[in-house]
Amino acid sequence: MTMECNTARTMFAQRIRKDGALCISFGMGAPIGWPDRYVCAKNWHGWVEVKREDGTVSKNQRDCMESLEWHGVKVCVMRYMGNGAWRIESPRGDSIITTHSRCKGKDILEYLEKFV
Repeated sequence: MTMECNTARTMFAQRIRKDGALCISFGMGAPIGWPDRYVCAKNWHGWVEVKREDGTVSKNQRDCMESLEWHGVKVCVMRYMGNGAWRIESPRGDSIITTHSRCKGKDILEYLEKFV
């Protein structure tokens, strides 16, 4: 785990918490491949794997996210693009949408609600 990845995770959590969402990490106690964060907001709840722009989603992570999705759980990958924007991807790696560069927590939550 790199400093850049930790920075993306922290930035994601801080932004959505600032706008009232719960953002829970199970850290090292989570099973291998489990997504980074569980998000619970007024209009959206599910699992989010946070990556920086060039971060790799492992096979274990993809398999876990696809299984969660199959069971009806909302799950996605959020990539920090380095310019303030985020790209939301499906568990299979398909790009869903890229946010604008000054994206706040409420914007992220709206994108999740609308597209995931």
